[in-house]
Amino acid sequence: PVTENKIDISVATTSPPPTAAPAIHDFRSVLKEVYASSQLSSQTYGNQTYAYSPQKTVDNDHSTCWSEGASEYGNGDSITLLFNDIYTIREICIWNGLCTNEELFNKNSRLRRITITLSDGQSFDFECKDGWDNRKNVFSLPDFFETSSITITIRTVYEGSKYMDTCISEISVS
Repeated sequence: PVTENKIDISVATTSPPPTAAPAIHDFRSVLKEVYASSQLSSQTYGNQTYAYSPQKTVDNDHSTCWSEGASEYGNGDSITLLFNDIYTIREICIWNGLCTNEELFNKNSRLRRITITLSDGQSFDFECKDGWDNRKNVFSLPDFFETSSITITIRTVYEGSKYMDTCISEISVS
């Protein structure tokens, strides 16, 4: 069953993770692949070309992003982080929107409601807070879970003032 939760920005519980699978200590080093159901084509502004691939969500640079490539807001599109093994996780952190600066953040669409699905099919619904001061969203799962992948699916968005493109700047897992 789908568990519906509001965003929880509190600190995760201090309970130790299960011993059956390794915990993620260095998130980026355990990624096998990052892929998405769609992506916006590269765009050129002035002399600069900007790419919007799903790998931009794990490049440790908040000024880059993945943007879905749907003709509308990307409802139903998803991004998947595939690990190189099974890992124990409890929290997913998403830097919502294009976090280059506040103007671009507001012009582009941002996640509102999402579903996070684990490799065994368990899924959890969350709602993101909106606004420049709320761009970092930390989602705490109800327990520790072992998984080999995480898929984030866009359900609804906060519409941008200029663009329909829905963006995610960074994702991390712990």
